[in-house]
Amino acid sequence: MKNSASTGPASCGQGAFYLHPVMTKKIGKRALLCATALVSVAGAGWADEVIDGGAVEIVDGAGTVAGGTKDSPWTITELLDVGYTGVGELIVRNGGSVSNRKGYIGTFFGSDGKVTVTGEGSSWANSGGLFVGNMGMGTLTVAAGGSVSNTDGYIGRDAGSEGKVTVTGAGSSWETSETLFVGMDGTGALTIADGATVTVGGGVNLATQLSAAGTLNIGPAAGDNAAAAGTLAAANVGFGAGAGEIVFNHTDTGYAFDPTISGNRSVSVLAGTTVLNGTHSYSGG
Repeated sequence: MKNSASTGPASCGQGAFYLHPVMTKKIGKRALLCATALVSVAGAGWADEVIDGGAVEIVDGAGTVAGGTKDSPWTITELLDVGYTGVGELIVRNGGSVSNRKGYIGTFFGSDGKVTVTGEGSSWANSGGLFVGNMGMGTLTVAAGGSVSNTDGYIGRDAGSEGKVTVTGAGSSWETSETLFVGMDGTGALTIADGATVTVGGGVNLATQLSAAGTLNIGPAAGDNAAAAGTLAAANVGFGAGAGEIVFNHTDTGYAFDPTISGNRSVSVLAGTTVLNGTHSYSGG
C-alpha cells in the first residue's frame, strides 16, 4: 500500500499503522492509525495544528475584530492538517496570511477538508509540500487575488482519495516550485479559469499510477458553462498510466497553451479557440 503520510506499515493487532512524516523526536505528540481506529499517544493529533471535528478557522487580515478566529499572520512551525479524520475548514481572507511547513487537506481515510484563500493579499505559504486529498477528500479554492505556494504538490495522493483545486480570478495564483501531481494514486482535478495563474517549476503529471484519474481544466470543468481561461505556466504536462485528460472549455478566441504535452491520453476542446505551441508527443484524442 502506498502512503504519502507514512514511513511504512508496522504491525498493530490485525491491522497496520502508518507514521505521519514528522520528526521522530516529536512522536510523543502524534498518534498511530491502527486499522480503522485512531489510537492516541499523547495529544489530539500528529500535526502542530489540526482543524477537524467540524471546526472552521478564519484568518482575516483585519484580525479577530473582523470575524477571524485566528490572528493574522498565523504562523505554524510544522504541519497543518485541515480535515484530519473528520471535517475541517480553513478560510483565509481580506489579506490574511498563513504559513507552515507542510499542508494537508483531507489527511486520512474518511476525512473531508476544505481551504479557501480569497481576496487580494491573502496567502497560504507552505515551505514544503501541499497535499489536497491525501487519503481523504480535499478541496482548495484560490480566488479574487489570493495566493498559495509550496514545493511539491499533490491533488488526489493515495488510492481512494479525491482532490479538487480551483484557481480563479485575475491576480489569483498557485505556485508549485517542484512537480505537481494531479491524480497520483487517487482522483485529482485542477481548474484554472478567469485570468488566474498556476506556475509549476517541475512539470505537471496527470494520472500518474494506473489507479489514478487526473484532469486539467483550462476554463471551467466539462459540463459547466465556458468562461475565460486561466494560464498554466509550466514546461510540460505528462500523462501517466491512469485516466488523464486535458479539457479546454473557455471563451477565449486565441488562447495559447505553451506547455508541451506528452503521453497517451485525451485532450478535449469543448469551447474556445486554443493554439498548442511547441512540440507535442501525446496521442489518444
